[in-house]
Amino acid sequence: MGRFSLTMVLSVMIYLGAGWYAGRKVRNLDDYFVAGRNAPTFLILGTLIASFMSTNGFIGEAGMSYRGHGPLIIIMTAVNCMGYVVGALFFGRYLRRSQELTVPAFFGARFQSQRIQTLAGLSIVVGLSGYLLAVTWGVALIITQVTDLSEPIAIILVWISYMLFTLYSGSKGVILTDTLMFILFTTAAVVALSFLVSLNGGWFASIEALAVFEAKPDVIAWHGVLGPETRWDTQGEAILWALILGVAWGIVVAVSPWQSSRYLMAKNEHVVLRSAMIACLVVAYMQVMVYGMGGIINLGKPDIDPPESATIWASLTLLPEFLGALMLAGIMA
Repeated sequence: MGRFSLTMVLSVMIYLGAGWYAGRKVRNLDDYFVAGRNAPTFLILGTLIASFMSTNGFIGEAGMSYRGHGPLIIIMTAVNCMGYVVGALFFGRYLRRSQELTVPAFFGARFQSQRIQTLAGLSIVVGLSGYLLAVTWGVALIITQVTDLSEPIAIILVWISYMLFTLYSGSKGVILTDTLMFILFTTAAVVALSFLVSLNGGWFASIEALAVFEAKPDVIAWHGVLGPETRWDTQGEAILWALILGVAWGIVVAVSPWQSSRYLMAKNEHVVLRSAMIACLVVAYMQVMVYGMGGIINLGKPDIDPPESATIWASLTLLPEFLGALMLAGIMA
């Protein structure tokens, strides 16, 4: 087994171990669904960011940045991160105050309607099923590129892994493993970006090289790459796309059960507000960093196919073996 495969296997074993440890602490429904309502700011922050910065960001949107749309992603991020602040102030703290076990239960109690509760539950199942399909495929993509496993087998293994520690340990395991993942991918991304920048002569040299990059003109222009081969022909269309998606994702992080349910686990309302404010800043920094990485990878190879594998290619080719393995484990997390 190579170092890349071994690193990923060890990271998965750590998550399963953390889930097993947390599962032993579960004593009642409060423990299972809302972590005993006793989670501190750091754990709520970790689970908010880890659940947001998925393979959709490290692979999909980083691939968009690699294609030359990083500036638009950054504009979108500047808008959607405000959803954390708005959501915590006008929804999250009331959700925590309700003392309910789930978001559908909150809506059922709020409107005194079993139908509303059922509809909220169904919307979560439908919405998160689509999201988890995308995330699971992203992790499977990493596994197939560093091992000999087929895509169907990789998808099944990924699904079984997160299903096991989620079903067994409940919310206690989720926030613990999320926070471990947050620490891992943040550390890996910071170190990897620093290495890629130094590899190209530092920040000023890297930016200058991208500014005159003939293979993808306008790769760091405020509107990104435009033209018939992209989704946008004009600057107006590009900025409109970024703003619309920014508002849409802002609503997601503000009120979607996928994000707001974390507030039910918070120790108190102050933790809800603190974690949301810090998450706003950290997610903005993380996304700028990851999408900056996607742009700089062009200097190493401008024709990676598919573009979504740009960060995987950089981990396997440009980074030192240990750092590349750490980066892949971080992306998989």
